[in-house]
Amino acid sequence: MLVDLPAGALYFPPDTSIYPSETPPWAPPPYDTDDVLDRLRAVCTERGMTLTAWTVFGFNERLGRQGPELCQRTAFGDPLTSDLCPANPVTQAYYRALAEDVASHAPDVLLSESLHYQPARLTRRFLELDGPAKLALSLCFCEHCAAEAAHAGVDIDAVSRWAREAIGAAYSGAANERPQRLPLDDMSMAAGGAVAALLDVRAATVASLASSIAQVLHRSEVTLCFMDQAAAEPGLLGTRTVDDVLRFGVDIAAISDVVDSYQMLAYASEADSVAADVEDYRTALGGRADLRVALRPTVPDSGDVDNLVAKLRAAIDRGAAGVDFYNYSLADQGALLRVRDALTELR
Repeated sequence: MLVDLPAGALYFPPDTSIYPSETPPWAPPPYDTDDVLDRLRAVCTERGMTLTAWTVFGFNERLGRQGPELCQRTAFGDPLTSDLCPANPVTQAYYRALAEDVASHAPDVLLSESLHYQPARLTRRFLELDGPAKLALSLCFCEHCAAEAAHAGVDIDAVSRWAREAIGAAYSGAANERPQRLPLDDMSMAAGGAVAALLDVRAATVASLASSIAQVLHRSEVTLCFMDQAAAEPGLLGTRTVDDVLRFGVDIAAISDVVDSYQMLAYASEADSVAADVEDYRTALGGRADLRVALRPTVPDSGDVDNLVAKLRAAIDRGAAGVDFYNYSLADQGALLRVRDALTELR
C-alpha cells in the first residue's frame, strides 16, 4: 500500500483560530476529522509509553508556494519555495501557533524538524557545485535576514556579492577547481569576514526562535527536543558533522541553553563515525541538554544486525541519553527485524 502524504499538511484537526491569517493550517481528509494525535495519546498512556510528536516546521512547500514572501531567498532574490525563513516574523508566529496546537494534544515531547535554516535542495542537478557555491545557496537574503544582519553591523551587500560570484563561478564551469569542503579558517575571511558574521547572526536568530518555542511548550508541560539535519546532507563546513551545523543556522551551545534535549542524526555506515559524532555533540552541548541519537536501520547505513549493534553500543557507551530509529518512505521487513534483533542482543 502506498500512502500519499501531501506537502505542508497536518495530520490532526488544527485549531485554525490561533494561526496567522497568512499561514492557514490544513489537514487533508481523513485527518481533518480523525484526531490521530489524541488516539496516539490514549494508546501511549494505556501502555505506559512516551509520546513524541515529530513536528516539521520550516520545510513547508504548501505555504511556501502560497506565500513566497515567507521563504528564504537566494542572493539573486529567488525564493526557495520549499523552505520558510526563520527570521520572518509571520513564519515565527506560525511556528509558535503550530507548537501550541501540537502541545494541546499532550505529547510528552515535541521533536522539531527544520526549526532552522535550510540549504537549497539540490538533489537533482546537472552541474558540479563546489563548496563556496553550496554555501552561497545555503544563505538567505530576504528582507528580514538583511535587516537582522544590518542591525548586527554585518555588511550584507558584501555577502551578497560574494554569494553571486561563488554561484556564478560554478555555473561557468570552475567548480572542479575549488574545494568541496570549506575549512572554517578560510570561511572567516570570506567577504572580509562578513560571511562568518552572517552565519553568527543566523545562529542567534535560530536560538531565539527555539527559546520562544520552548516557552510555548512548557506552558503545556511538553518538552522540546531540537534536531538539526547536518548529517542528512553531504558535509560542507569544517571537517566534522558538528562543524557543519552552522550552515543551518545552528549554534549547538546556544541551543542547549534553551531546549530540554537535542537530537543528532547518526547517518553513518560505520560505528567509529557514530562514536566520533556523539562525542563531538556531547562536548558541544556541555551537559546542558540530553543528547538523543537517531540511527537508520536500513541501507545505506545498516545492512546487518552486527553493524547496527556496534553503532548502538557506540552511542550508548559515549553517553547518549536515548537512541531512536529513523524510517522514511519504504523499509523492508528485514530493517525492522534488525532493530528487534539488535535490541535483543544488547539486553
